[in-house]
Amino acid sequence: DISITSLKDPRQELSFVAREIVRLVRTKGYRYRDFAVVTGDVPQYANYVPETFAQYGIPFFIDQTRNILFHPFIEFIRAALEVVEFDFSYQSVFRFLRSGLAGRLLTENKTEQTADEDGAKAKAGAGVNDEGGAGAGVVDEDGVEVKAGSDEDGAKAWADAEDVIDRLENYVLAKGIRGRKRWSEKWTSVTKRDACHPEAAQEEMALLNRARERIVLAFEPLCGLFSGKKHTVAEQTYGLYEFITALDIEAQLREKQFLLEQAEETEYNGVRRNQTRAQEYGQIYKIVMDLFDKVTSLLGEEQMSIREYTDILDAGFSAAKVGMIPPGNDRVTVGDIERTRLNHIRILFFVGVNDGIVPKAGSTGSIISQFEREKMAEHHLMLAGGAGKSLYPEVLSLSELNQAVGRIVCHLLKGQPGGKGAAPVLSDRNALQYVPGTKDP
Repeated sequence: DISITSLKDPRQELSFVAREIVRLVRTKGYRYRDFAVVTGDVPQYANYVPETFAQYGIPFFIDQTRNILFHPFIEFIRAALEVVEFDFSYQSVFRFLRSGLAGRLLTENKTEQTADEDGAKAKAGAGVNDEGGAGAGVVDEDGVEVKAGSDEDGAKAWADAEDVIDRLENYVLAKGIRGRKRWSEKWTSVTKRDACHPEAAQEEMALLNRARERIVLAFEPLCGLFSGKKHTVAEQTYGLYEFITALDIEAQLREKQFLLEQAEETEYNGVRRNQTRAQEYGQIYKIVMDLFDKVTSLLGEEQMSIREYTDILDAGFSAAKVGMIPPGNDRVTVGDIERTRLNHIRILFFVGVNDGIVPKAGSTGSIISQFEREKMAEHHLMLAGGAGKSLYPEVLSLSELNQAVGRIVCHLLKGQPGGKGAAPVLSDRNALQYVPGTKDP
């Protein structure tokens, strides 16, 4: 059973879909998992789904990949390369330190604290109270409270790192420190505020110099690898990998994933924020390592500047996506007609069935023209499908879907948000005449 309706814009389409879902759940005994909403333009429709479905109390899952470019781990890598490229500029250093994953570079573990008396004094000078509430009520960059009872040491270390970063930043700004040379030299000049308290000033400078030394020492291998074009891409990538492992980033990502999974779940318009963030942290390390492997295998023997290397990684990060897993079973699936799996769906709503959306408009031109494809076909040369082959792939597959899905509802747009007219409807619906069981409204 395939039927067609025509509505004004995406918001009206989704309102119609929501009303139909609610009606069928209440009167026909359907479950939310029996429905799916698919389109050729998920980003556009995803803007309206949360608000519309929330009005009708419909739980949903948007099967949409997420960009990783602004994830803390990606920010950590990009900022680290920026520190090297811009020679320890103020902006690059503190972008790196505040990425959320550089804290362990500045905090000492328990063994070091026990063995190093100066470190304990420096910690006391920083105003950290071990018996106080330093570990309680701490909130990380994802808004998840780290409870003292569950991970007190981690919370204290996080608070210590933030305190050290603040002190470093204040000192660097006050003294105008710029460049790797200034960061490599011992800092001896105290601020006017500390000059009146010699003992406190001495402890403060010991703390700052210890942090400074750790930062410079950590970046020393990277600075050597990216100075000029002396090293291959394979050597640079391995050096970056060692930089990541030295700070135990994989373990930090697992810890953050665990905290997000254990934290009290918050839900906004049907989207479980902690669940989504936890899945990102669970996948991001493997995505980055896979990208490193690809860069090494393709460009391993090349030599390039740090700017060229950074541009290549940025392109890879921009293209990489994180897939989400549905947080529950009984939810309406909203996804892409090409990507989303439609197993066990009883009713399918196919929205935005218009030219430019179905089939999707190509974003780039083809290297080989259609005329050249036809000539090559005459000589029995096999090529991927051209414009003619992919004209109506989604529509022509409806007859196959109809065998597994009890009912399909196609929605045709009359207009778009902002009053613009929609593209012609599938060339006056000529393609739909080939689908058996089609019913016009």
